[in-house]
Amino acid sequence: MNYRRTLGDKLTLDLGARAWNADFTSGDLSASLRNDMLLTACAGLTWAATSHLGATLGYTGNLGRNLENSNTPLHRNFDQNLLSLGVQYKF
Repeated sequence: MNYRRTLGDKLTLDLGARAWNADFTSGDLSASLRNDMLLTACAGLTWAATSHLGATLGYTGNLGRNLENSNTPLHRNFDQNLLSLGVQYKF
C-alpha cells in the first residue's frame, strides 16, 4: 500500500506499508519449520529545488517475526531501520 501527497510546489510526501507471510511449516526437517512474517513501513520526503535538482530523505523500518513463538536460535526475530538521503540531478 502506497500513498503520495504533494505538500506544495516543491515538496512531496510518500508513505508506504507492506505485510507478507512465508509459511515453511510443511517441511520434513525440524530445523526448516518456520512461519515468517515481515512488516514494513516507510516514509519519504522529496524536495525539488529546481526542475533539474532534487533531494530525497527516506526512512524504512522492517520487523521480522517468526510466528512459531519459539525462543530457540532457529526462530529469530529482527528489527531493521534504514535511513537514506539522496540527491538527484536530471540532465
